[in-house]
Amino acid sequence: MLRINAGLACPVSYCLLKSVLCFMVTATLVIQVESLSAQVVVQPQIIVEPQNNGSQVPLYRLPGEAAPIVQAQPVGQAGVLTVESIYKSKKFTASKFNPKWEKTGAKFVQAKPSSEIKSGSDLVAIDPLNDGQTVLLSASQMVPEGKSKSLSVADHQWANERELALIFTNTRKVWRHHSRGDYWLLNRSNGTLRQIGKQHPESSLMFAKFSPDGKKIAYVSQGDVFVESVETGATKQLTKKSSPEIINGTSDWVYEEEFDLKDCIRWSPDSLKIAFWEFDTSEVQEFMMINNTDSRYP
Repeated sequence: MLRINAGLACPVSYCLLKSVLCFMVTATLVIQVESLSAQVVVQPQIIVEPQNNGSQVPLYRLPGEAAPIVQAQPVGQAGVLTVESIYKSKKFTASKFNPKWEKTGAKFVQAKPSSEIKSGSDLVAIDPLNDGQTVLLSASQMVPEGKSKSLSVADHQWANERELALIFTNTRKVWRHHSRGDYWLLNRSNGTLRQIGKQHPESSLMFAKFSPDGKKIAYVSQGDVFVESVETGATKQLTKKSSPEIINGTSDWVYEEEFDLKDCIRWSPDSLKIAFWEFDTSEVQEFMMINNTDSRYP
């Protein structure tokens, strides 16, 4: 195992670092805006086009364009953009599209609603050239023993030429991201489905990943690193933190916030070693925060 110690010893260091980062970003933005300001000379215009029923519809066009490029859509009860229409309705909610591409780049894998199980999803390989679809894992294959509901797939991984699938489900937020939850191992050759790290509390596993040879799975739970055998399910604890201030295999809030660093375990190419980060936050002092916004005063 390789251990990399990291940590910000005091809040002052964090504040100084954040100030430097903010200055760097601000300076970059200023340069970009100044460099673009001389080039932005075209402004869109709003025109009004009368309709057959006597009403008028606002249209948007660029100067010199004969036809409008966008028709404004009425929003709200009176066709007015309101705070409620933005935040309470789903009118402006973008549909998510986050596929996982195959190594060849020929197809991508996406969860699609199942036709067999209500509220279940199939993992489907899709060819973007002709929309050809192949079901890799059906919702019925992802129903745990003794349950009637299929696993909700938040993410997945493959190993051994797609013989093994690792399914991430039942997720919970850590700070901002859904980075902890439950993991289930599905063997496509024999149809078995079992939970990884089931001895740990519900939704407490983080960053589970196959070893390169597909024989082991490493994960983080409650600040320590574990490895589980794919074949036998035998588990070995690799780290044992000496205090709550020690964090193994994942990061503290500062590193996630400023560097987007969350997943802090890596397999070696030969599947024999694991590199991980250990954070020692024992010298970071506690700061009392007063909540002045949870109720009206006086």
